[in-house]
Amino acid sequence: MIDDHADDSVFLGLPEGLSVVFETEFESSPNNVRDALAGLRSCLDKIQTDDNFAGSVEIAAAEALNNVVEHAYRNADIGPIKIATYMDQSTLYLAIVDSGAPLPDTLPPSKRTFEKPDKADEPPEGGFGWNLIMHLCSDVRYQRLSNRNHLLLRFARN
Repeated sequence: MIDDHADDSVFLGLPEGLSVVFETEFESSPNNVRDALAGLRSCLDKIQTDDNFAGSVEIAAAEALNNVVEHAYRNADIGPIKIATYMDQSTLYLAIVDSGAPLPDTLPPSKRTFEKPDKADEPPEGGFGWNLIMHLCSDVRYQRLSNRNHLLLRFARN
């Protein structure tokens, strides 16, 4: 699994003193993503988050985790994914760490441009999930450190 030699929260700039409300680690696969999302949703229900807020977190998490499975591990059979959810009174943070391939140009998705297709009748490839993530989150941070991808999604709770 993912070597836990460093505190991921330091890399991602999380505030100190946050409570971990959900954490899991699993091997990349669509079925394991589905199970992790079910666990995340169950946790959000237990801490009594608003349904719209919980739905936004779940959709953004699904997009990000499916990107890891489909793109970061595209040249590998499987690989580890770790997610942790932290919370304070006003914000929920979802950290995703994997050992797959880095994002193109190792830039956050908001700073990348996407290629137009060669044929006019084809839709552009990629980027739609990231646009959805950017719309649902208050902030998105990405870093590539120690051959691992560190993604932090921040959701304002009010």
